[in-house]
Formats: sequence, C-alpha cells, structure tokens
Amino acid sequence: MDPFSPQNLKEALDAIADRNLAALGNSPLARLDMVLARLSSERLPDTPMGRGKALHLIFREALERLRPADPHDDLLSRPYRIIKARMEGKSPVIAAQEVNLSVDRWWALQRERALPALASVLWEMEEAARSQQRHRYLTRHLPAPTYDVLFGVEDRLAELRRALQPGTSRPIISIDGLGGMGKTALAHAIATWAAEQRTLFHDIVWETAAQETLTWQGIERRQMPALTFERLLDTIALQLGYREIPRMRLSEKTASLRTLLKERPYLIVVDNLETAEDYQTLAARLADFANPSKFLLTSRFYVGDDSHVYRLHADQLSEEAALALIRHEARARSLAEVAAAPDESLVEIVRAVGGNPLAIKLVVGQLTRLPLSKVLDDSRGIHDDQFYLYLYRHSWNLLSPQAQRLLVLMPILPTGGGTWDDLLALTGYDETALTSAVTELVEKSLLTVGGFPEKVYSIHRLTQHFVMSELVRLEEHRPHTESQ
Repeated sequence: MDPFSPQNLKEALDAIADRNLAALGNSPLARLDMVLARLSSERLPDTPMGRGKALHLIFREALERLRPADPHDDLLSRPYRIIKARMEGKSPVIAAQEVNLSVDRWWALQRERALPALASVLWEMEEAARSQQRHRYLTRHLPAPTYDVLFGVEDRLAELRRALQPGTSRPIISIDGLGGMGKTALAHAIATWAAEQRTLFHDIVWETAAQETLTWQGIERRQMPALTFERLLDTIALQLGYREIPRMRLSEKTASLRTLLKERPYLIVVDNLETAEDYQTLAARLADFANPSKFLLTSRFYVGDDSHVYRLHADQLSEEAALALIRHEARARSLAEVAAAPDESLVEIVRAVGGNPLAIKLVVGQLTRLPLSKVLDDSRGIHDDQFYLYLYRHSWNLLSPQAQRLLVLMPILPTGGGTWDDLLALTGYDETALTSAVTELVEKSLLTVGGFPEKVYSIHRLTQHFVMSELVRLEEHRPHTESQ
C-alpha cells in the first residue's frame, strides 16, 4: 500500500489539525524511515505518541518546503496555503475564502495539486532518509577520517572510481607508496564515495594490518598479532554478520566466504597490508574471492604484477596542492600568519618534505610552538626522530644488505637521480646483484623509477634525509633483522 496515498495524507492532516498525535503515530506514514531517523535525532520514544511527534515535525518541514519564493504568486502559493489550512484545522469555507476560491474549487485543488505536491515533498524526504540510513550502514566499519579536506587527489579518486565499477577486469585495487603519502585517506575517501552510491556494493568491510600509528606523542604500537589470511577471513565474516563462519575449519570458512563474496558485490578494504604476515601470498589468494566483490589494498610495498591487480601509486603532492594543505592546516591551528604567508615563504616547507602530506601536517603542527628554522633543518628536512622511525623502520629492517647499501649510497647521485650505469658504478655490483637490490627498493616504495627509454633512479627527499641522518642512530637502538 502506498503510504503517500491521498487517503493517508488526509487522515494525517486531520490528526495534526485535531492535535491527536497518538492517532498520527499509528498512521502508515509513521512507519517510514524518515520517522525512525527523526525519533533518533529528536530523542523521542518509539511509541505511537513519539512517532506522532516525529511525523508532525516532518509535516511542518514539508510545509516549509512547499512555501513559494514569491508569496504573492497565487498560482504557486495555493498548494502551500491549502495544506497549511488543513494542518491548522480551518474549515473549508474559511480556507477557500482566504484564497479567493469557491469551496468546490478548493476541494478540487486540494485533490489535484496540494496533496500530490505534499506527497512529492514527503517522498523526497523519505528518499533522503533512506539514503542517509544506507550510508550509515555501509560506513559503520570505516574508521573515523583523519582528514576533513583532501588536496591534489582528484585525478586519483577519479581513477579509483573507474576501477570500482562493475565488470572491470582487475578486481583487486592496490594503492601503494611511501609512508605518509595519504594512502589510507585515499582508501577512506573512495570507500565513503562507494557507500554514497548505495547500490554499488552490498556491504563494505574495513580491516587494518597496521602494527603502529604515529601520534603527536610518538609511535604507538597496537597490541594485535600480525594479520594472517585466516584472521582476515574471520574479520570479513564477522563484519558481514556471519558469526558462525569463524568457528569453522579453515577449508570450510574459505569455501563459505568464497561463495558469499561471489554471490553479491562486496568491497573489502585492507589497510597497511605491508605489515601482514606473508603479505604477497595473502594478496594473491584474494583473487579467488573476487568478482563481483572487489578488494582495495593499501601498502607501502608493491603487491605484485598479478593480472587481477590494478595498481595506483600514491605519489607526493604537487607544489600547488602542498601549499593549499599547508594553509588549510595553519587555519585549523589558528596560525593566521602562516596561512597568510606568501608562497615563497611556504615553499621551503614543500621542498624540505617533498610534498609528503603527513610530513606537512607535522611541520605545521610544530609551528604552533617553534620557529620554522627549528622545525626544518637543512641536513634532515624535518626535526622529528619518531617520524622517520615510523616511515622507514619496518621497510629498512626487511631489506637485504645489498639493498640497504644501495639506498645509503643514493644521496651521492645528483638531485635528479642516476641511470642504470650510474648505479653500477656507484655500487660496484654486477648486473644480477643490482637488479635484485633495485627490485627490493622499488617494491618497498623506497626507489623511484622514471624515464623512457633510459631509466632514471632517484629517492624521495625524506628518504634522502633518513639515510643521511637517522640511519646510524636507528641502527644503534634496533638490531638489524634480515628478510628471509
């Protein structure tokens, strides 16, 4: 039955006119999603009286939406004035006189124009409530955003939106890049966008493999074991509401989730995959669960060249975007002088941190108590030991000695980097050893490769500061662990 039928609307208007909120609360209209949402927002009890109060508020809002911009336009104002008269309980005779109509014509306009107009407004409000409810449901597992505005990512978000469309050939999307480049923010923004589409995915799962986070107090470690393939399956099952699956044997839960994820499209987000146990094998196994479901992975490490993987590299911000972020962060911290500073004064920050969003936020945060000259140091780029440990410790400890040596030698090259022959001369490695070392550094987002046909190899500004200034102190405090 149509809740917006003329009969239901007239009965609701009569109940409002009679101030009979209990009767209004028993109307078919009182079972709509927008009424439930209003109960929550107004903290009303879920009783006939509470629903009646909520529906009364909704009708008052609908009446305001019917109010014409020009109150003197009789043609446009009549639906509004007719509904208003009904809600106020005016007699048809008086209401008709107020709009210069006969009683018969007033009843006809109520039937032909006023009630359909009211139904249209109420339907729009119900659609908005359903959309908001669906969005809240789909985003219930997403963490709180670490941003309020993203800068310089429009092209990347557009690329991710295309990659998430149904029927694409690569159902696993990987966002990789150096720490602090905004991979998690990108994943959060695109997952939020996916939720706003309402029907793109049946549900959204978010799991993080992160073992530590960087706060203003320093590095905080999570008291959680490393993410494994089986633990990821358990998380997916629990977040989707299938509590019996984690109690199954691995083979059974694998089969159950494979069937589930292939029946309907789900979006599974795995953040900070590089800290998961055997992350490359884990990523490769996800292909068996994909289509129509999709997996969105963020990682500081390259997850491979599998034909199922669509790769997006999160690079540093452009100078324009970085300056916009600096000013935004300065305004958020009430640093009016920094926000109003000319570009030539702020570009020093961009050059020091290489357009790394996390580093920019750290620098601006320190400007609340320190002068820029103390925050930035020519030999280190940014004056914060914990920042470098957070960005590089895990990656450094996984490198082979050959890859570590190549990374340490990279700052010797010119600012723009060097060619393959330059790397051979720099390291003294043979072709096989250099290929292995370069591959390691590229996979861990520590070495940038560009150019064609001649390749040019370089490292990020922050990586250069790390290997020149922080490495010795880091190695003094943490013993090296070679990758196996």
